[in-house]
Amino acid sequence: MSVGRLAAPLGPFMTDADWLQDFLFYAGSPGVPLSWADCAGSIAFVRRGLPSSRFELSTAGGGLLLLSNGVGIRVAAADMAARVPGTYDFELRRHEDGGDVVALLLGSVTIAAGLSGAPPGVGGGAVPGGSGGVVQVTLAAATPSITVVAGGGLTPSLVAALALSGFAAADGTPTGAVPAHALRLALAAQGRLQEVLAELPADQADPATIRWLAAAPVTPGDALAGFVAAALGFSTGEMDDLFALARDQL
Repeated sequence: MSVGRLAAPLGPFMTDADWLQDFLFYAGSPGVPLSWADCAGSIAFVRRGLPSSRFELSTAGGGLLLLSNGVGIRVAAADMAARVPGTYDFELRRHEDGGDVVALLLGSVTIAAGLSGAPPGVGGGAVPGGSGGVVQVTLAAATPSITVVAGGGLTPSLVAALALSGFAAADGTPTGAVPAHALRLALAAQGRLQEVLAELPADQADPATIRWLAAAPVTPGDALAGFVAAALGFSTGEMDDLFALARDQL
């Protein structure tokens, strides 16, 4: 399934307000709701810069509501208070019944310090809410484009173009990917590169070997990323950290 990237951050969402944001997925043209029956969902967030902060919302662990054709963020204001303000990169994943985990959407979101404690007149009036409305993602079979509409009348509309088929329009690099050299530098920085090299399959036809030798860009969830995770016994969170470290090498 294709991976798209938001062209602009969502939000801001305040640390003193409920965080409500729906992501609805459609396929084909005209768009037919993409069923999430027998599926689960998760969204991993990693803060840019310092102080570092990361968290995950999921339909299993809380903070994410399973919808008929997508997922919705549902975080109460009391839980938002602990979030570190800043811009977070996120990856939205669909967990399928057979055990496959598919990344559907990459983007960023801004979490801002709440205004509930501000003096009267500061902040332009009423305390803003935390509702981001609906992000509607249409995977068009005929045309290689995704349109995302954020707001749904609740906040100013944002229309962002996304790359389809897992490739960025500018240079053909898979969305969410890091260059092979950046991944290797990140593994070396963690002291784990030799462990990965020792596990590299000798079979020249193995997808992981082909990608490694070709120095192909590495995308979360692809064959090479899966090989690295299996070789090191990395969890999803540890792979997120590895990709974040790889981006720091650019």
